[in-house]
Amino acid sequence: MVSGYLPYTFHQPHRWPRCEVILFTMSNKYRGRGMGRGLMDRLVDLVCTRGYEGIYVWTDTALSYRFYESYGFQLVKSFDMKAYKYSIPNKSFTGLIYYYKISR
Repeated sequence: MVSGYLPYTFHQPHRWPRCEVILFTMSNKYRGRGMGRGLMDRLVDLVCTRGYEGIYVWTDTALSYRFYESYGFQLVKSFDMKAYKYSIPNKSFTGLIYYYKISR
């Protein structure tokens, strides 16, 4: 059984080696037990080992964005999330981009 999922990708544009989280989710049954933090800790260790400078994540206010804030990610940008206009009518959400700088 999968209780959490954290796919990522590595990018190396000219001078900015970085990692980007594609999707991070944890089954409701396992939230609040430290499993998500454990997955993120392993990713941070891997990113650090590979010499990357940090991790980006794109999320929105419909999801558990507070996890990233509590982990230490810093908000880089927020924007109107128009993608949900048709799938979740009559509600507005904000898109968020966070960055976690790897400290060595």
